[in-house]
Amino acid sequence: MKKLIKLAIGKFTSIAVNFQNLIATIINDTPADCIVYILHHVEETEGGRIKIKTVGKMLDNQLTVEGLFTIVLMTKYSNKEYKFITQTDGTTPCKSPLDMFELEIPNDLKLVDDTIRKYYEMEA
Repeated sequence: MKKLIKLAIGKFTSIAVNFQNLIATIINDTPADCIVYILHHVEETEGGRIKIKTVGKMLDNQLTVEGLFTIVLMTKYSNKEYKFITQTDGTTPCKSPLDMFELEIPNDLKLVDDTIRKYYEMEA
């Protein structure tokens, strides 16, 4: 039984380390004019907050994934329409520079990309 527990812990440690390395590679090794979009599912915590869904508490305890990024958008479905939420209401990890987007914008990644590039004065 102890061997199975060690294997499981090793597996989740490996997943957490590999995920952290992936994020570090994106942050440190991509060209300045490269925008990387990472898509995730979300989950609600016991305290009612929304967070990025990860493989377990080990990654959550070692790393706040959302904290590594300047922009975190979340999809909202309302009135038969999908939108992106761009700022937190206190329960979501959503964030972006205050003057970059409206609070809700169309769920259009091209619009998001164009807006980010314009905001940071990046060539398209």
